Amino acid sequence: MCLPILLDEKIVYVDIGARWGLPQSLKPFANYLSPIFFEPDPEECARLNAQSPSAKIIDSAIGPNSGTMTLYLTQKRACSSLLPPGGHMLGLLAGSIGANGEPHGSVDRFGVEKTIPVNVKTLSDALKGIADQIDLLKVDVQGLEFEVLATLGNYRPFAAIVEC
Repeated sequence: MCLPILLDEKIVYVDIGARWGLPQSLKPFANYLSPIFFEPDPEECARLNAQSPSAKIIDSAIGPNSGTMTLYLTQKRACSSLLPPGGHMLGLLAGSIGANGEPHGSVDRFGVEKTIPVNVKTLSDALKGIADQIDLLKVDVQGLEFEVLATLGNYRPFAAIVEC
């Protein structure tokens, strides 16, 4: 494999909404990545810190403005968001089929179990002093993807994976 010869430095991978850590599709390339994970759920941050020692894990949400916002922690934690669950999206997801062919389940998974205040930063502010560039960006923030992308500032990722 010639990839290590081609790489003088690691690929800066920024994951916003990093629940579960590095996606399965990127695990074969883990040695070539310099991961930066943003995850506002304190329990998930603790788990990521224990399981991802090579990653820089930042316990903050990325949003439209710096400050404090409410994180809505849902029954299925992967559905948690800075936005309260609701609207047409819930009806669409309740009857949809996932990429693995399994039903996504009912809207019960969006039931809010608790709310907590979390620190929120714009992406450009959060990365100051941490990374000069983003090579690969993943954004999965349950409805605030556009607002997150709007805070890139001067960062220009080579590629982006964005949940819509």
